Formats: sequence, structure tokens, C-alpha cells
Amino acid sequence: MELLNDILFFLWDSFPNVAAVLIGAMIITFYLPRRPHYWIRVAVCFLLNGIWVYWGKLLSPSGGILNLPIAISTFAGLYLFTGISVIVWCVASWHQALFAVTVSYSLQNLCERIIEIPLLYWAWFPRQLIIILFAVTLIMLHRFIRKYRKKQSVFDFSNVDNRILLFISTGVMAVCVVLDAALRNETMNASNATKAYICIIMAMFSFLSALVSICHLRETDNEKRSEDTVQLLRAEQRRYESEKQIHDAINIKCHDIRHQIAAMRSQTSDNAYRAELKKIGKLVDIYDTAPHSQNAALDVVLAGKMLTCNSMGISITCMADGRRLDFMDDCDIYALFGNILDNAIEAVSRVDDMEQRLITLTVENRENFLIIECENFFIGDLTFEDGLPLTTKADQMNHGFGTHSIRALVEKYNGCLKVSTLEDIFTLNILIPIPA
Repeated sequence: MELLNDILFFLWDSFPNVAAVLIGAMIITFYLPRRPHYWIRVAVCFLLNGIWVYWGKLLSPSGGILNLPIAISTFAGLYLFTGISVIVWCVASWHQALFAVTVSYSLQNLCERIIEIPLLYWAWFPRQLIIILFAVTLIMLHRFIRKYRKKQSVFDFSNVDNRILLFISTGVMAVCVVLDAALRNETMNASNATKAYICIIMAMFSFLSALVSICHLRETDNEKRSEDTVQLLRAEQRRYESEKQIHDAINIKCHDIRHQIAAMRSQTSDNAYRAELKKIGKLVDIYDTAPHSQNAALDVVLAGKMLTCNSMGISITCMADGRRLDFMDDCDIYALFGNILDNAIEAVSRVDDMEQRLITLTVENRENFLIIECENFFIGDLTFEDGLPLTTKADQMNHGFGTHSIRALVEKYNGCLKVSTLEDIFTLNILIPIPA
């Protein structure tokens, strides 16, 4: 009966701490591929970790100075076994497991230290309020991690800097574990104020460890976006050089063919033959429908996109003074307008109403500023993140870089980008200062 009471007290008093660490690790790694019998593995890991901490409590019930090695072993073991648990229930590298347990353990320790401060002064204060604090913290962690779940590359620790950052946060947490156990023993007879200061310091250590680890997510996500954007722009540059050569060659051939058709029509009196030559001439003239913006790179983009729109039944209207783009590199012009029009074409292609299959592009200058505006109809709902619309494609890891490359190009020239929607109209506005 006494053993049962001890187990029930442990489940009520100490096991929520163990569960908080494990649940936090589950939240962080929930996106990873699961191993067979996932929930059975999770249940076994919860049981074994609970037994480990319960065993430590039995051997060190008072937390006295003589039991310091046992106390450190108990907490360090929970840290280590939680990392192993992550590898047991999902396909994760040991770097990913270490990251997950560092963040979850730090947050658990932070909550525990916060709840201990009022307990020092008010005996009636219910310790079980820590469960509510755990729940709130884990919900916040879930909301933060959720947007990174589909970006598995964010949890890539192949970069040396990322590994160093991980080891720093892990080291901070390891120091926190040892100090926490040591200071508890050394300050058993200290005043409540001293114990409260120690709790605050330990809470700050835990918060710092969690903060450093979580900052890794944002930094790695930004690095991944930057690398993908750079690769995309390099590909756009190669594509521009290749397409420009093809565009110039086709224009030359079309020019020659137009003259040959004109000569043949003047030399024949067969009306049927002349009509066929006229049809061929119209086909050849398609490549001459792109507006002459007085900027070669912009003309190359517009020529290709207008052909695409023509084949898809999309009307595109362009009013552009290409001379205002002379301060930009040709490959940047090609990439910028190519991505703008690609996004617009993709959105309009989903519109069934033929009267709304329209794209309007305007390029002008106002008071030494280059103004670029593109409007198009769209259907469905758009979700924005950091001021940019998220891709509507299922594979978010390999799509959605077009808008980021647009922003990168605009920022390269010290400009600003704004996108907005009004009912079923999508508007993209770019403002770039024109160098003197």
C-alpha cells in the first residue's frame, strides 16, 4: 500500500515534469518520419523515463549533499534518455534529437523554476499549477514550430556553424543541470530570498538555452531561403543568356521570312496562294507583338511570356518604359520580371472566367523612383507570411521561392516590395530609387 501511495504521489508531483520534456520533444520532431508502431514506442519511452526518474527519487528522497551524484545522474539521465527516445520513435539524427531535447528540457526547467518562486513564500500555493504552465508553454512551442514542420532542411545540422550553435545551447543546459542540483544541496538551509534568486538565475539559464536553440531555426531558415534564392537567380541568369540568344536568332529569321513572304506575295496572282502566305505571315508576326520597351532584357521576358499567355488564352497588357531600367543588370531585369509574370500567369491560369484572365504590367518613373505594378485576378485564399504569399502548391519545400527572389532583387537595389489583395485582384507594387 505504501508503494502504491509513493507511485501515485510521483505521478501527481514529479511525472508531469518528465512528460513535459517528452511532449516538447514530440512537438519539435513531429514532422519527422515515424518509425513503425510509433505510439507504442512513445508509450514505452514515457514509461522507461518515468521509471528512471522515480528510481532517482527513491535513492535521493531528500536531495541531501551525499546524494548529489545521484541527483545529477537522474536529471542528466532524463536528458540523455529523452534524446534516445526521439531516435527510437522517429527517424532523426542525433543532432536533431539533441536539438529537440535541449529546447524541451530548457522550457520544462524554465517553468519549474518559475513555479517554485511563489512556493517559497506561500505554502498554500498549489504546485500542480505547473501543469497549466506546461500546457501553455507547449502550446506556444507548437504554434512556433508548426510553420517549420514542412521545412525539414531547417533542421539540417550539416553546417558547422549550426552544430556549434547547437553545442553551445546544449552546454548551457548541461551547466544548468549540474548547477541546479549542486545549488539545491548547498542552499538547503538558505533563506527564501536566496533560493528565489537561484531560481531566477536558473530560469534565465534555461531561457537562454531555449532562445539560442530556437534562434537556430530562424537563422537556418533564412540561410536556406538565401541559398535557394541565389541558386534560382543564377539559373535565371543562365536562362536569360540562353533565351536572349534564341530570341535574337528567331527575330532575325522572322525578319528574313517576312521579306521573303512579301516578295512571294508580290510575284503571284493566285488568290488562294496569297491567302496562305498571309496566314503564314501572321504566324511569323506573333514574335513581333511584344512591346518595344527599349530595354533588351525586358523585351526578351515579355516576348516569351506573351507567347505563353497567347497559348493559354490569357490577355497581357504592358505599359513599360524600359529606359528607366538601365541602372539594373540585364539578368536581374530578366529574373525580376520573369518571376513577376510567372506568378501572375500561374494565378490567372486557374481562373475560369475568360474575361478575368487578364494581367496588367506597368513600369514607369515618378520623381526619381522606378514604379513597377502588376495586377491579376486569382481564385482561392492566400496565406501571407512575412508580407509574402505562401505557395499554394503542396510541396512547400521546393516551391514558393519566386516571391522571395523578387524581394531579394528589389532589396539589392534598395527598393521595397508590397503585395496586397482586394477581393479577387492580386496587386504587386515595387518602388526602387533610380540612382542619380
